[in-house]
Amino acid sequence: MRIPGKVDVLPLLLPLHNELIGLYAALSRENWNAPTICAEWTVKDVASHLLDTDLRKLSAGRDEYRVAPDRPIHDRQSLVDYLNHLNQSWVSATRRLSPVVLTELQGLSGPQVVAYWHSIDMNGTAPFAVGWAGEDNSPNWFDCAREYTERWHHQQQIRDAVGAEPLAASRWLSPILATFVRALPVAYEDTKAPQGTAILFEFMGEGGGEWTLERDPDRWTLYEGRGQGTDAVITTDADTAWRIFTKGISQGDAAAKTNIEGRCEFLAPFLRALAIMATRSNDEPTP
Repeated sequence: MRIPGKVDVLPLLLPLHNELIGLYAALSRENWNAPTICAEWTVKDVASHLLDTDLRKLSAGRDEYRVAPDRPIHDRQSLVDYLNHLNQSWVSATRRLSPVVLTELQGLSGPQVVAYWHSIDMNGTAPFAVGWAGEDNSPNWFDCAREYTERWHHQQQIRDAVGAEPLAASRWLSPILATFVRALPVAYEDTKAPQGTAILFEFMGEGGGEWTLERDPDRWTLYEGRGQGTDAVITTDADTAWRIFTKGISQGDAAAKTNIEGRCEFLAPFLRALAIMATRSNDEPTP
């Protein structure tokens, strides 16, 4: 086993953007209005959210223009509530924009975001930590990987909604899962177990892999690979895994597609794991 290393997604950012613009070009009027797994958001709404993600990154990252929150943020839930309000307010305001305008704006913003990422030190400290991984400070490469997962999984939601071919090859999915699994120590932080307890996660199929969560005296530590022995083995397919981490599948459906050997009580925290800033106060998928 080894501590997970840097996830380098820089070579994928522009190709992912190009896939998105190509997808938009193929959408019909009906496609743009199609519902998605995101509650109350159409394909066009998700596209609007992706544009907002780009514009905020350029403003706050490249231009260092940051606006203080309009409400107190004192814990994870208040941060999630604030981000949900921020996201919805943008989507509501931009419902007056046409798909053509959204596509043109995305075409302008995407390459600029890619250029920004290529211009900074990937080992430097990111302006915003990756909160869902429990970090107070994160390197830029992790922030970049987080942003890649954001753009990839929302594009997947659009593809699912319109029946387009998914970006599920190992090239795309392997770095997604290598990033998402860093949410596992947070998901298990309240799970009590003796020191040395080990849980193996096997994500099968293209883009999958193996990771081990091991209990140290005061926390859980994530490793890449498998160790000598395990107290539980959790197995699912790579497609189900990324949907669990993004709240894109109900816990019931996820459980039906997931197998556990060994201590069954270790399954529930995995089904609640999140690699997005959201809560599981209910079992409905959210943006």
